[in-house]
Amino acid sequence: MENGTIICFQNNKGGVGKSTATVNTAHALALQGKKVLIVDVDNQCNATTLCLPATTKIEKSLYHIFRYPEETSLEEVIVASKYENVDILPNQETVAGLEPSILVSEANKPQSSRFLILRNILRPFLKQSSYNFVLIDTPPNIGTFVILALNTADYVIVPVEADSAFSIQGLKNAINTIQFLRKDTNPDLRLLRLLVNKVDKRTNLGKVAITRLKESFGDQMVFDQMIPVSTLFQRAESMFKTILAYDRKCGGSLAYINIATQIIFQCCGNPSEN
Repeated sequence: MENGTIICFQNNKGGVGKSTATVNTAHALALQGKKVLIVDVDNQCNATTLCLPATTKIEKSLYHIFRYPEETSLEEVIVASKYENVDILPNQETVAGLEPSILVSEANKPQSSRFLILRNILRPFLKQSSYNFVLIDTPPNIGTFVILALNTADYVIVPVEADSAFSIQGLKNAINTIQFLRKDTNPDLRLLRLLVNKVDKRTNLGKVAITRLKESFGDQMVFDQMIPVSTLFQRAESMFKTILAYDRKCGGSLAYINIATQIIFQCCGNPSEN
């Protein structure tokens, strides 16, 4: 496996646990000996909040990378997180204000060269780094920053809430975007798996939703390991911790360890689907 395999966590629907999945997966990969970089592209900055102590003063962030690219290097922006072997490129809410200027600057470029800013900054850096995985957390939309992230990534993991009535359509929208970008600007982009979150197999709604997902997308496109519903996730996040930092032995932690194992295995292979 090459260093710096880039995985984007993306779903245009909010509330599916995307930031939680990103950070917990990063921590689980680190616990298996991998060095991980989280790139927070979401202007809600939830991944940044989960990774850094509350007292941290962010001097430079993704905002500075986009706003002052000639004056800002990744080395000076990336910082160590609270979790061993996990670093983060943090974000700040002010990054949202850059979207109009990015759209204007990209409009004059050839179609095949648009929205590659993050790719052109991050990928050369990774060739010289020791990161095994880069996980990108994205906003809950299909806007400018999501396109920038997807054009940078090798793989996409789409988290979906098990009992949401809107899950199927949200997934189809996300997959359509992936397919469009593969044809247009990032031919290496692949859908890795769907990650089913907040699963309660005791309820009929949860069982039906999982069955519908597998019927719609196929068993092979859904992680075998699903994330169980648990109040421990809320307790962990209230303390700004991953579930693994809160209770290493609980079901949620064991689920993320299994997810990390599957990711390592799948990224070592040569997935031919998609």
